[in-house]
Amino acid sequence: MSTPAPMHGTAPTLRSSPFAASVALHAALVAGALSVPSSPIAVADATIGWRPADAVVPFALATPPESRPMIEPALEPELTRPEVPLEPFCAVALRPPQEPPPRGDDLAAFVERVRVVVRHAEPVIAAVPVPPAPEPTAFVRAHPIDGANRSPEYPGEARRRGEEGTVQLVLWVSAGGAVGEVRIARTSGHPRLDRAAQRAAAQWRFAPATRDGAPIESEFELDVEFRLVDRQ
Repeated sequence: MSTPAPMHGTAPTLRSSPFAASVALHAALVAGALSVPSSPIAVADATIGWRPADAVVPFALATPPESRPMIEPALEPELTRPEVPLEPFCAVALRPPQEPPPRGDDLAAFVERVRVVVRHAEPVIAAVPVPPAPEPTAFVRAHPIDGANRSPEYPGEARRRGEEGTVQLVLWVSAGGAVGEVRIARTSGHPRLDRAAQRAAAQWRFAPATRDGAPIESEFELDVEFRLVDRQ
């Protein structure tokens, strides 16, 4: 058998396979890695920010507050006052209106009148022990001396004001007939009239009371009346 002669001027044709291609690719990658310079590759800083998605919060409707029962304030019990029985009263009779007192020239139409009423009072015997009298004793009351005593003067201010009234006095008459004390038993209602009656009675002279002819101290009641009388 004859061997075919080789053909000159043509390159041999290589049949590629997948395995050979993979080996060649890895070899190229290794060679490239070895040829890369050792200086580091600058990498730009990149900040990656992320934000979580807003959470969806379920919206809850506000529930109205529970209605509380209204507490009404307790009313204080009304205080009842015990009924007080009414006391009896006395009716007061009103006096009819009096004419105004005279003034100025009208004073001439009025005269003053002072009336003295003498009341006899029982004698007051000093509390001294005395032996019992064998017989009843004779007692004589004190009495004013006639013509020796002046009537009280009607005060001018009381006359202008139309003041009237009666003063009841109690006089303490000494054994010598002088007035030792003048006490007002009942007022006239007007101090001016009361004082005028006291001043006059303090100057009076009396015939003292006697017992068995001997003078003794005693009390004497005297009424002094002040009145304005119309002369017309």
